[in-house]
Amino acid sequence: MLSTVARAGGAKERSSPVGKGTMWRACKPGLQILCALALLLGGVLSAGPVHAEGDQPYQMNEFVVRLGPEPQDAPILGGSWIVWREGATGQAPGELKLVHGRNLANGQSLELTPIDVLLWPPDVDSGMLVAAERSDDGRQGIFGYLLSDQSRFTIAPLQGGSSFFRAQPRISGNLVVWMEGTNLETGMDLYARDLSTGRTFPICTNPAQQQWPAVSGNIVVWADARNRGGSSLPLFDIYGYDASAGREFRITRQPEVIGAPAISGQTVVWWAQRDREYRLLAYDIATGQEKVLANLGFEQPRGVDIDGDIVVWSARPGPWGDYDVYGYDLAKSVPFIISRAIGDQTEPRISGRVVVWADTRNRTLADQNSDIYGASLTPGPAPMPPASGAPSAVDAKIQIVWPHDGAPVSQASLANVGSYLLQKGTLKPTPCQWHPNVQLWRAVNNGPARLVGSATMASTLLWENNNVDVSPARDPQNKVFFYVSVEGVAWRSNVWAHAADARTYFPKADVPTGVGAATGPVDAKIEIVWPQGGLPVSQATKANITANLFLPDTLTSVPPDWNPTVRLWRALNSGVAEEVGTGYKRLVTTNGITYPVWDFNNVDVSAARNAANKYYFYLTVDGVQAYSNVWAHGVDARSLVPQKDTLDGGCS
Repeated sequence: MLSTVARAGGAKERSSPVGKGTMWRACKPGLQILCALALLLGGVLSAGPVHAEGDQPYQMNEFVVRLGPEPQDAPILGGSWIVWREGATGQAPGELKLVHGRNLANGQSLELTPIDVLLWPPDVDSGMLVAAERSDDGRQGIFGYLLSDQSRFTIAPLQGGSSFFRAQPRISGNLVVWMEGTNLETGMDLYARDLSTGRTFPICTNPAQQQWPAVSGNIVVWADARNRGGSSLPLFDIYGYDASAGREFRITRQPEVIGAPAISGQTVVWWAQRDREYRLLAYDIATGQEKVLANLGFEQPRGVDIDGDIVVWSARPGPWGDYDVYGYDLAKSVPFIISRAIGDQTEPRISGRVVVWADTRNRTLADQNSDIYGASLTPGPAPMPPASGAPSAVDAKIQIVWPHDGAPVSQASLANVGSYLLQKGTLKPTPCQWHPNVQLWRAVNNGPARLVGSATMASTLLWENNNVDVSPARDPQNKVFFYVSVEGVAWRSNVWAHAADARTYFPKADVPTGVGAATGPVDAKIEIVWPQGGLPVSQATKANITANLFLPDTLTSVPPDWNPTVRLWRALNSGVAEEVGTGYKRLVTTNGITYPVWDFNNVDVSAARNAANKYYFYLTVDGVQAYSNVWAHGVDARSLVPQKDTLDGGCS
């Protein structure tokens, strides 16, 4: 009997270099022999169980604000009014001659035509919009609009020319603040106007840069570069100003890379980069206490806002994945998810218990459009919002393992690996805007699999892991096996064997060295596939299969009294796996140790009588993460030139 074993599934994670560059190439005629040395095993692995999602403090009642056809982004929310940028009707993306909006309370639409060119972003509060505008001769001013009748009034008149700027107006009640100066990057100060008295006054005129003002009541906060020193990095502190007391105060302890602050009442929130990672922070002005709300990893967030006790922000978990919208209830000290649809959800804004954001879930290959979505938060507990648009199950198929510089397997140290994600049971790609964590795993010979790293989406269809170590395969006695997992969904993968010599061998059955409690993941190992009657593979129609379960990375068997459901799966060639059945547990005693094994009898292996066919078997265990080996059963184990799958259309 010819059989190959590859252990599949994760053990302890380790990092692996993931490089850059495009790896997909067709096999040139002169390199077909080289390509043939990479044997594609058609076995299909399943992910472990999907963990139950916990309750959230709020129910998310999602709604659509505005769908294409043009890009809609940068929503601004104040009270019941939302405005957003729709395309670019001026000379640059931040210049608009038409502002779109809606009253979310009564559905009233808004199309506001400013007298001059509006410089995005404006701000909205209490039915009033404030915006910076530029006249045709280059002068800039701050103006207000009553959204009920679109009447316009002057806050700071048009002034200056090409070397004078007014920008980033913010409003809270009767107080409007903005930045103005002679250089948008280095020479901006902050000013304010009290609409109730008509008084205009400076907030901060320090010679350093002040930017990103935010206001709540009489408190103004902003990013300030006065303590940057000689650093070339964009380091800022956050300062505050109490307009009622005329008092300035410092909020942060040292300058650092930060995002624009937001404020509600006495609470200021922002993100900062500390120790190379991003953190979401909150500061209580009344107590002077800073608090870390969330560690956001190495990817820069895209928007932070606050209203009352609710903080919202947009972040993603790593170079893989999408930007989603999250929330944090300061009163309950509880984080929660607001939207985790496919595509990016960014630039969230909150007012009361309503959150809005820009959303790319409907973007296609033919456009770069985005839409505006929102959600109202009602008290829970409630389930996590659905991952709208994401498939519930996928097939992950490695398409190529390509050694660097076209080196033969016997000489290659590094290779690039490319994979497709397909809708389960089809050759149709998964949605274009779905960007899950696609992970490549590697096992050498019969050893446990190790995580190589997360793949990057090199194109709309191909996921890449570059600079992958394949050096063990230079020894003809070794084989390197790869498979792919997809986080967050049920997945199945093919298995790729990379070897200079693909001859199969009969593995020696494992003998347990002890018994231990099964408290977590297990190694699930097929120990024997035995054709009935001792027939050769070329004649056998049925086989009996026996499997063991071990604690990970050991030969410690699970205990005799453990009774999980163990399932056997079978794939023919590169086809999708199907369930064969569940195993029958029996107890075996060897060397004084009693342990369970699971038998699968009368398994159909008749197709393997044809030398062109191979069966691939693997195991899953209900209720626990099982790291299974893969057993290849066939008459002829010679490697074949793998053919790239012909996809059923593009992604959508």
